[in-house]
Amino acid sequence: ADVRTDEQEILAAADAARALNDPAREAWCREFRGYILRHLGRYDEADRMYRAALDLCARHPAANERYFARIVTRYGKLCAVRGRYDDALAHLSAGLERFRAA
Repeated sequence: ADVRTDEQEILAAADAARALNDPAREAWCREFRGYILRHLGRYDEADRMYRAALDLCARHPAANERYFARIVTRYGKLCAVRGRYDDALAHLSAGLERFRAA
């Protein structure tokens, strides 16, 4: 499978999770797509996916508690790659705090 097909499948899974009212799985799909896009150097698109995942976590905290630490940490890594070091530090610190509390 190529990257475009993988991206389409991830987006389809996110849409299915939304249709099933499963914010945890939808957040996971959006975060995973952001992860792939970050590694492909498509930072603007990755940023949008991570923000969408974080927004889902904010709107559905109980459903997304288990994913939040990973999502916020990976978003922090993206911020660092983009030279947004204050944002990176804030997000990486939030992720570390959640991982320690787990």
